[in-house]
Amino acid sequence: MSDAPDAVVLALPYRRPFAFDHLLRFHAARAVPGVEHVDEAAYTRVLALPRGPAVAVVSDDDGAVRLELRHAHPDDVAAAAGLVRRMLDLDADPQAVDAALREDPAAARSVTRFPGLRVPGSPDPHESLFRAIVGQQITVARATALLADMAARMPSLGFDGPVDRLFPTAERMAEGLHALYRGPAARREALRGAAEALVEDPDLLERTRDPEALSETLVGLRGVGPWTAAYVSMRVLNAPDVPLPGDAAVATGARLLGVDDAAAAYERVRPFRSSFTIHAWNAAAGG
Repeated sequence: MSDAPDAVVLALPYRRPFAFDHLLRFHAARAVPGVEHVDEAAYTRVLALPRGPAVAVVSDDDGAVRLELRHAHPDDVAAAAGLVRRMLDLDADPQAVDAALREDPAAARSVTRFPGLRVPGSPDPHESLFRAIVGQQITVARATALLADMAARMPSLGFDGPVDRLFPTAERMAEGLHALYRGPAARREALRGAAEALVEDPDLLERTRDPEALSETLVGLRGVGPWTAAYVSMRVLNAPDVPLPGDAAVATGARLLGVDDAAAAYERVRPFRSSFTIHAWNAAAGG
């Protein structure tokens, strides 16, 4: 149990296999200081919940994810658990996914080494869109540095520990983007357009939407191309069958797995093309 007097601890079951260590590596490479923190055993982040922010600390506990929730209103506990289930893709059927991936010889080799890889979901759809826009055509490290600078300009929530702030909201971005983002002007305008669209329609990224329909909507925003739209659809909707054609890391990872044509491999692993992306990214990252 935590030392925090208001902590609630839940066990969130999952189907085995479950590669929690991969999720930790994925989030560690992208963690925005103040909003997220990753250590060798747990992922911690601030969640925006209906009745106010809370801190979630998740770790693997042999058959279930241990969720420690701090500062949460009692009526928000169920919502927080649902967000964490999506964030860690806990409702996936890893045996079905891995069986489909074995239809591709190269993916089969990766599945043998890394069974149970999950497609990381999104704890906050609006934040995911902003982060994807910032990360267009730059390295993960550079994107994380820009995002960290944006988060540092948000007020502290007064929480103890390594996380104490929310990522800027759509309203905050629409009203004061000039003070939040110091990157290229074209990217600033894309962020502004996305923020204004989300303020006008907060349900634009509703999780029940069809992935193709959402992608079509997103490419209608200025500065949002097909890759960004597909990436956001994959993560926000936990969509299992969204390819990322033209993704450099997917191409690199596919070659390392022994595949010269990533597009052909995508076709062989339907309806779990999102999971092929994760295996290719894992290979490109040295997995």
